[in-house]
Amino acid sequence: MDEEGRTHTSKEDVVNEFVSFYRRLLGGERRREFIDLRYLRPWVRHVITQEEASALIQPVSREEIKLAFFDIEEDKAPGPDGYSSGFYKAAWPIIGEEITNAILEFFTTGCLLKQVNTTLLALIPKSLAKCICPGRSIGDNILLAQELLTGYNQQRLPKRCVLKGHLPLRYLGLPLLSSRLTISDCQPLLIKIDSRIKGWEGIQLSFAGRLQLIKSVLLALNIYWAMAFILPKGVIKEVKKRPGISMEGTFERGIPKGGMEPCFPSY
Repeated sequence: MDEEGRTHTSKEDVVNEFVSFYRRLLGGERRREFIDLRYLRPWVRHVITQEEASALIQPVSREEIKLAFFDIEEDKAPGPDGYSSGFYKAAWPIIGEEITNAILEFFTTGCLLKQVNTTLLALIPKSLAKCICPGRSIGDNILLAQELLTGYNQQRLPKRCVLKGHLPLRYLGLPLLSSRLTISDCQPLLIKIDSRIKGWEGIQLSFAGRLQLIKSVLLALNIYWAMAFILPKGVIKEVKKRPGISMEGTFERGIPKGGMEPCFPSY
């Protein structure tokens, strides 16, 4: 249906109406209303004179170029050629004329060599901490810490270390327990999933968009926990009970009719 209320049924008319709608929406001319400067004069305290305005747009002189060079401190970082401003100050009687002509040419033609505006990128490698082992993933550290706490709930075992706080501890976002994981221990996981779902309620997303969020965000939380623990079946059931979401990445409600598959971008 177009703006005049006419209904289009043919494929060609529908396509033309879509193109016309977005052309009017995005391709229209913007109207600019300019403010008369006479109304702003009483509210402006400092106004430059005509002579000052002319001085701002006058050509750059050779004296200004030399003054700008000699105002640079000698201990500043050197340029791509490795020379600091101290070199140019000392050799100005020899190279000053060529440098001045190059700068004046830029202000006249607006062209600048790419080599002059080259950016130097320096990557400073960070030294790894002694506790970081190359090739070890974050899940290995969690499993190692979990293994150290195995059997600590038994009273007959001798004391082997000092624990700061009370079990369960939190390590890399996961609880460290001395026994098997229960549903109550997985409440932080369910709380995170609920907070993510509530944050998406106000976002108008398509079926494919919401499906992608479930696969990339919600399932990533579960996979991170399952990397170190065997999640109870009750946790999976609790996640499936969340409104409109299932662990397989589909929606319990609002599934497209006719077995339509969602279309994702090709990138």
